[in-house]
Amino acid sequence: MEKESMCQPTNEEPPQNENAPESSLNPEEPKKSILKKDEHGYVVNDDDKDKRLAEAQAMADTWCCGLLGKEPIKSGRELGVWETSLEDQSDWISWILLSYLNPMLKLGSSKVLDVDDIGVPSEQDKSRDAYERVKVAWEQQIRKTQAATAYRLAAQERQLSKCRTEDQKLKLAEKYKQQPPLDPSLGLALFQAFGIWKLVVGMLVYLISQLMTFVPVLILEDLVRYFQSTDNTPHTPYVDPWVEVFGLLLVPFFVSILQTRYQVLVAHAGVFVRAAISLLLYHKSLKVSAAGRAKTSTGQVGTL
Repeated sequence: MEKESMCQPTNEEPPQNENAPESSLNPEEPKKSILKKDEHGYVVNDDDKDKRLAEAQAMADTWCCGLLGKEPIKSGRELGVWETSLEDQSDWISWILLSYLNPMLKLGSSKVLDVDDIGVPSEQDKSRDAYERVKVAWEQQIRKTQAATAYRLAAQERQLSKCRTEDQKLKLAEKYKQQPPLDPSLGLALFQAFGIWKLVVGMLVYLISQLMTFVPVLILEDLVRYFQSTDNTPHTPYVDPWVEVFGLLLVPFFVSILQTRYQVLVAHAGVFVRAAISLLLYHKSLKVSAAGRAKTSTGQVGTL
């Protein structure tokens, strides 16, 4: 009898673990969302957070594009970067403030930029134009060096012809041999090709920006003396104090603009020099003679 009672089925439910989560107690019940407070104290749902952020971004894009009457940009090709670079498309105001980069930055905030979004480089950064200008300047340096060498040799011949004894000729010839040869200057060719006036303007812009950094210090010193002045020790400011206050706001703004323009100029100069020298070395490696190739290894050419 005891065995039969043990084998009979029972309607009693198995004991449940009080510490088990609700989802394990009721497997058929859908999973409930976990609510918690964000950094501002509002109750949010983790499951819908990403969805709401995406919807808010889409609403913001739609609202902004609706005001401007434009569709949201999805690729850099829509900006025309494969026809002309953004810098070449800009007017003088956006060129100074670098605001022509705003569409690309906006696109980069919504997706990962790829090669299709970058487009063509600026006209002044193209390697073909850089190589052609440096090649012309380098050939001019070679011609000037050859002319200066020929003039030096002619002057030496005239000096040797004036010598009366062989000892004087030998001493003078030995002196001429010790003179260093004249070589064309690649650095000067690069400066001339890029534009010496650009470098001069860049240095002036940098110098003015550095001098303007002292202006806020002088203004602050003048304002402190003005507020510390009394009837017994009056102080007359340089200009009206309100003008100096506005100067504290405007001067750093102009300093940042000047320094940014200088950095952009230096970046263009670096790209120009790298592209020009790379093409010069490449064309030179194609014209190396058999004797030169025998003295040069493949690794040296690859390093160049």
